[in-house]
Amino acid sequence: MSIEELKSKISLYNKSSDFALIERAYLFAKKNHEGVLRASGKPYISHPLAVAEIVADLKQDDESICAALLHDTVEDSNIPIEQISTLFSPEIATLVQGVTKLSKLVYDSKEQRRAENFRKMFLAMGEDLRVIIIKLADRLHNMQTLEWLTKERQIDVALETREIFAPLAHRLGMWRLKWELEDAAFKYLESDKYAEISRKVAESRASREIYIASFVEKLKGFLQELSLNAEVRGRPKHLFSIYKKMESQHLAFEEIYDLTAVRVIVDSVKDCYTVLGIVHANWKPIPGRFKDYIGVPKSNGYQSLHTTVIVGEGKPVEVQIRTAEMHKIAEYGVAAHWVYKESKTDKKFDKKIAWLRQILDTKTEMQDPKDFLDSLKIDLFEDEVFVFTPKGEVIQLQQGSTPIDFAYHVHTQVGHRCVGVKVNGKIEPLSYRLKNGDIVEIITGKVDAPSIGWLGFVKTSGARAKIRSWFKKLKREESIDRGKKALEEELKRTRITLKIIIEKNLLLPILAQLKLKNEEDLYASVGYGDISTGDFVKKAQRLLLGTIEADEEIKPLIGLSKKKKNIVQGIVVDGIVGIATRISKCCRPIPGDHIVGFITGGKGITIHKKNCQHVINGDMRTSREVHVDWNLDSDITYPVELEVEAFDRVGLLKDILSKISETKTNVAEIKTKTKKGNVAYLRIIVDVKNAEGIKRVLEAIRSIGDVYEVIRYHDR
Repeated sequence: MSIEELKSKISLYNKSSDFALIERAYLFAKKNHEGVLRASGKPYISHPLAVAEIVADLKQDDESICAALLHDTVEDSNIPIEQISTLFSPEIATLVQGVTKLSKLVYDSKEQRRAENFRKMFLAMGEDLRVIIIKLADRLHNMQTLEWLTKERQIDVALETREIFAPLAHRLGMWRLKWELEDAAFKYLESDKYAEISRKVAESRASREIYIASFVEKLKGFLQELSLNAEVRGRPKHLFSIYKKMESQHLAFEEIYDLTAVRVIVDSVKDCYTVLGIVHANWKPIPGRFKDYIGVPKSNGYQSLHTTVIVGEGKPVEVQIRTAEMHKIAEYGVAAHWVYKESKTDKKFDKKIAWLRQILDTKTEMQDPKDFLDSLKIDLFEDEVFVFTPKGEVIQLQQGSTPIDFAYHVHTQVGHRCVGVKVNGKIEPLSYRLKNGDIVEIITGKVDAPSIGWLGFVKTSGARAKIRSWFKKLKREESIDRGKKALEEELKRTRITLKIIIEKNLLLPILAQLKLKNEEDLYASVGYGDISTGDFVKKAQRLLLGTIEADEEIKPLIGLSKKKKNIVQGIVVDGIVGIATRISKCCRPIPGDHIVGFITGGKGITIHKKNCQHVINGDMRTSREVHVDWNLDSDITYPVELEVEAFDRVGLLKDILSKISETKTNVAEIKTKTKKGNVAYLRIIVDVKNAEGIKRVLEAIRSIGDVYEVIRYHDR
């Protein structure tokens, strides 16, 4: 793209743009990048020009376009930011400064440098959200040209993109950038899968387009009969979303039929619901697949009606219905609000980015770079839960949040003085996990008195940071006393004592791992909240596990039985076989699933999937985590619960059992239920050796024509 082509693109949405200013920014950038080449061999100016093009695609203002053109001049050409301010404007200089990395400071590690750059970026976002729009455009073009970098650098950049930039685009409602970033990262992080899915999508496009085109034409006809003004078109799903569905539901590519969604754009909200009625009246809707994001919008502002119907030869098609304004918000997200600065005084808009304010309130105070990055990833990825104050105000928190998180969200002092909580008028423990629609009333005392134990179950990084900050203000002596008591209390749950740890010569190794000098520093760090009691006990138990074979008396101390009748041979604990384990019933992991173990006093080790909701929500924090792996040499089977939805008919159950039998899999239990709409729901428990076994069963059941969904129940 040339500067003339860029100006032409801008004129399509802003004919009054200051093209002279934009050209001046381009010439300044070109001059200061003169002679510098990118890894691809192209002149460096091609990059800021491409970033400006992406920003123009998002229909941004002149200042954003200029900042995109100038964004690397300060960092790479040693141009003082003051010069940008003088030559262009203080506003443009602020945007350039927000995007520029902290390159001139010395850091202890690469991780610290990375954390500080993100910290700076979020602070700049708090001042002007256009900073992140430019930064996302910059990252997108870098991902588009990643092929020229080393393999190691490709993986590093792609991982950072998937972990932070794509979720950030999602939280900002910028769907178009989100999927482009995800697909670009997918290409480098799982290159074989990316190539395979790309090839299969291309191969199946022709046949898929036939039935989608037929559906679109029929729908257009129905809409024209009612004189409804509507735009109807197919929209292919992006590759990474296909991959995620294959992984989460154990599907082969051939088993995914909704590779294309149909989008209907109309003039009004009333028309949206009219179109929905037409779709449901002429095609059979799949129960449980209707979602009304117009009545209840997503937290990033997304609004649309979603439904899935059966067309043609029993193939499902997802239909999305929205107005033109909703479509603009869905595609551009927060960027749609920033055209000509229309949202700077929009209170509704400010509520939509409340999560960003929360991040700024807490993460900028975090000293440990790893804590900062880890909590940032959590805050970007986590789903939300919406609860109410007693006055009816809606509070948005991360899923899995507790009344303590709620209290600190309201005000720091409310958190410090929290002594109890009523949820929906009923007294609940402070560790209670809040649910959508809960009415939360915090009971406060007269003085600040946080508990160090709260760190064991709070969910939000904001609450965690404020609790730690309070304890750091205590005198060292008080912190040592408080920390020792908290540690002793935590150890009681596992029947390990400090005396045993010292006698087994484990204290010094633990102190070394925690980078502490002595026992007193340990108690002080626990008292301050820098080190959790759970982390200390976890390290102690791992060291104890390593001495099991040489020291039988340790087994009862960590809940491991000396008897072998309860031992599950399919699990290896920290490299040791023969340790008592139990498969959790909440997620029922099987070989092939990513797993984690938790030591529970007197019950051995319980095995959960890493993505089990109890693990994600922090429900296992009172137990000690231990590294576990599958023993792939084992021949034991595991129960797996399946959920089947199908159109009911005579002989359906017989056909399902017959198909399962063909895979040589045992059926341990089956329950059936028929609901309105002639829909059959079946719960089936089968015994399998591994994920491959369950995949064969799922494929067999899906081959039955009247079955439209079958998944592992615990994958929901």
